Amino acid sequence: MIIRSTMIIFGTMLVLATFMPHSFALPANSHFYVKGMAEEYGPFSGSYIRILAHGHDGTIIVTSDGLGIIRLNLSDPVACYDVREKICLTGLVVQTRQIGYPDVGDLVRLSVDPDGKKQTISFLKGDGVGSTQYVSFDSKSAETKQVITTQRFLSLPEEKGKSILVNTHEDSEMSDAIAKAREFTVTHPTFVFDGAPESLELNLVSIITGEMPVYLVQANFDSAHVGYGDRTGQGVVERTTPHTMIVMVSDLGVGSAIMDGVWDEFNQDWQK
Repeated sequence: MIIRSTMIIFGTMLVLATFMPHSFALPANSHFYVKGMAEEYGPFSGSYIRILAHGHDGTIIVTSDGLGIIRLNLSDPVACYDVREKICLTGLVVQTRQIGYPDVGDLVRLSVDPDGKKQTISFLKGDGVGSTQYVSFDSKSAETKQVITTQRFLSLPEEKGKSILVNTHEDSEMSDAIAKAREFTVTHPTFVFDGAPESLELNLVSIITGEMPVYLVQANFDSAHVGYGDRTGQGVVERTTPHTMIVMVSDLGVGSAIMDGVWDEFNQDWQK
């Protein structure tokens, strides 16, 4: 991969420990997913970029002719000292795959825009020190770009607080997936028979990206009795029983729902 350095030179100071306070609320932890097309004059120019974080684990996915992976050990998020209303993190490269740069041990600075409009990847240590890559959201370009299917982990609860930062262009699709999973759960036999509504919790835990993204939503709830499905007329044991169901959702609706790894709620049968 050809690396083209820009004229922008970054100093060794990554973030300021003190800054003028303002109204921007920082997330307590790093939980975000942003994407876009790499702009010209950067090491990934013309590539489709995804940046995601879960706690201190970060990943940059570079899609061009192939799929490049950069895994990072991330610092805690802080307010960017040079740009208001942005989150900045420092990332130490711990693993790479099918990528020419950066290398393990290099240092990267991420500037994340909560609105998902423009992200910045700055290279602060290594052969490409001083170069930067701007990533801008472009729905048309993103849709026409050939993307290799990947799977990523994401913890996004149904009720999102200030500690969750997600690209707003993705947020509605994720929320729709959770809503579909909720509707499926509460209208199918196991929950209808004896599910406790107050115990129901839903979290988006993974996305399989491709031409049609597939969202994996985890539904947790308690039943008042042992067993699955409609147990009317059966000799059931009265005992609070927790369930975990993984619901696969796409634009076509719910495709499967496996409960506790053994019960197929979609087809009302034991998992084969």
